[in-house]
Amino acid sequence: MSFKFRPLRLQDTPPSPGQVRTVIDMFQEDWSKYHELKENQKLHHYTSLDAMKKIINTRKFWFSHASSLNDPLETKYGRKVILDILKDYIVDEDDQDLRAFYDSLEVSIKAFDTTLHSPFIACFCQSDNVLSQWRAYGNVGGGYSLGFQFSERTHIAYNLENDEEAGSPLLRKLIYKKDEQEKIVKEFLDSIVDSVKRTIATGEYPNPRRRNHHAAVIGSDVGNILLDMLLSFKHPAFEEEQEWRLIHITMDNFQPELVNFRDNPHGLIPYRSLYLYDQEEDVKTFPIKTIGVGPSLDYERNLKPLKLLLHHHSNDGHEIQINEPYAVNVKDAGYNLR
Repeated sequence: MSFKFRPLRLQDTPPSPGQVRTVIDMFQEDWSKYHELKENQKLHHYTSLDAMKKIINTRKFWFSHASSLNDPLETKYGRKVILDILKDYIVDEDDQDLRAFYDSLEVSIKAFDTTLHSPFIACFCQSDNVLSQWRAYGNVGGGYSLGFQFSERTHIAYNLENDEEAGSPLLRKLIYKKDEQEKIVKEFLDSIVDSVKRTIATGEYPNPRRRNHHAAVIGSDVGNILLDMLLSFKHPAFEEEQEWRLIHITMDNFQPELVNFRDNPHGLIPYRSLYLYDQEEDVKTFPIKTIGVGPSLDYERNLKPLKLLLHHHSNDGHEIQINEPYAVNVKDAGYNLR
């Protein structure tokens, strides 16, 4: 059962009129295919020994604020790509209704992550053996790679006892190539601007005093798509990471007591701690499938303690595999963890 794509909708506006809605729906269909996990595909989270134990013990994941991720330009990079393209559309536009549409888009992009909304992110890698990942997150090869398999049953929640508060996270595959990013933005804007022009021209909003207002409302609706792109674009320098990310976005003032803080050599990192689980009928299971041991660790020496750790938290349920080391041929060991 594959992961079910969920559109990003931060700005709650009335649905756009027919022609615009059709373009949005067509884009969402293509966009969802890009972020589609293959059947049984795993995504890997590189981490230290201490963090691995906490994840296994608590079934929780730390979603770090986007401003504190490894790319110092996180969100700023995607914002710049989109705004630079948007400027080319605005500069020669004389139509006041279209200018209201563009202004609405520009406000949405500029405001994101500076007012109202806070994006929190949990990072994963497509591969379970990337040297840069071991160096950066796996304690210079002395850590672990946790393989997760997400599906439409996957949920996140602050409280396991209250299913009404649980939700499906956004899962996005990052796009690194600058020309591909620009192509996606331009093709979408070309098609959406054309539909906005036709909507205005056909007199769907015949009152000229209201056309400007409605164009701005359409801009807020369309802005959701551009914000989704913003969160999915990353600088080409990080392409080796092959990153996928789970995204949890809150209002800045949403339960501030649930924001935690940790420090690292670069400063303070705000994060939200969320349960990550698969809901199967009345049972909640942890979607981890594999654990890989870092290449600088003595595999034989660490195998038994890892087995005991998994035994300690085992139950009847799905199976976790301890992966073979990358340079030594040792038989896999399987454990159940619920």
